[in-house]
Amino acid sequence: MKKIIIAGASLALGATLQANEFTPLIVQTSTFTDSATQSVKFLSGTENAYTGTTQAIKEDFEQDSFAYAKFELYTIPTQLKGTADADSIADAVDSQKLYEGMTGIIPSAEIKIQALDRTDTGIPKTRVSEPVDIEITVKDLLPDDPDALAATKFVSVEHSYTHYADNTFSVTPEATTTEAAGTYIIEKNGADTYGGPSYITQIPAGSDANAIRGEEKITVNALTGELASEKFIVCPMTKGELLGIEEGKTYNTAPSVEAELTDIYPGKNSLGNSSFYAVICYKADKLVDQSELTQEFIDENSIINVNTTSYSRPDSHVAPVDVTRLKNHLNTNGIGKYQMELIQSTVFGIDRMADNELDYDPRITINGNISTAE
Repeated sequence: MKKIIIAGASLALGATLQANEFTPLIVQTSTFTDSATQSVKFLSGTENAYTGTTQAIKEDFEQDSFAYAKFELYTIPTQLKGTADADSIADAVDSQKLYEGMTGIIPSAEIKIQALDRTDTGIPKTRVSEPVDIEITVKDLLPDDPDALAATKFVSVEHSYTHYADNTFSVTPEATTTEAAGTYIIEKNGADTYGGPSYITQIPAGSDANAIRGEEKITVNALTGELASEKFIVCPMTKGELLGIEEGKTYNTAPSVEAELTDIYPGKNSLGNSSFYAVICYKADKLVDQSELTQEFIDENSIINVNTTSYSRPDSHVAPVDVTRLKNHLNTNGIGKYQMELIQSTVFGIDRMADNELDYDPRITINGNISTAE
């Protein structure tokens, strides 16, 4: 049965409104059809208002087949019942509005976006290479009811992208562009996985797909208007280089090395994760396996280690390696071949961004002089 819903309470169509000292009065303030907003329309009872039973509303509701309408519930002095014109009703009920409500069975929707990270304000956050799961749950559709109005038959899902400019990481009219990514229809109740499991961002890439930054917004609409909307933020991949090591050269002392990073992943979040980048140096003929890059291994071999948990947006930085610390590290471990790596640790795991081999022998002669290990 269709119902009139008023401030969370409902009146079954055909029920009787009680008239005591004050008479309940329902005024329909706006009507929405499947296609457009109509003019203000008042229901039966008087020219401008409805009083008495809901039977007139029931008849009007079924006859006009509008999908949705907004109502306001007032009380007016009983002596005005059936005699008030629009102006006197408005004057009488100016301070007597009780509730606002809606008619019709309106679908409901919920959007859940699961990502490995969240901003400090709770917005799901991911990066170009990492998936998210988007689940849309719809309730109160009436797909099998031949008498149901169009507004109860389906909902539409709209998807849009907002591109962040390189020098910003927020939505500002000057720095962002938004474009539609498509719309599709849901015609049944239940949960629907948007984009399939492990959805990867579809923000269109420019010349560098790893540099995408922006947000994606998912909105569920019924004919009555928006039902739910959620977004998630997409960060670019961090890039890094190690500068200052010549390939094939043997060093008799610690070289001056710099780590250059672009789009450092913003570790600031609401999950308490610790994010950092580091330059590690270890004695080996080749790079260790990814599985060996444990926190203990990183701590033992770090030459620099910078916490990025305070970063709220992707940032770039040039970090000089502590030469004294590198020198002590080389002297402690002795002559041989070393692997130097620039890594980043985030909620997504450990990324290896750059690596160089460093041959160290403090006994070699440079410019006729002999340098020995200290």
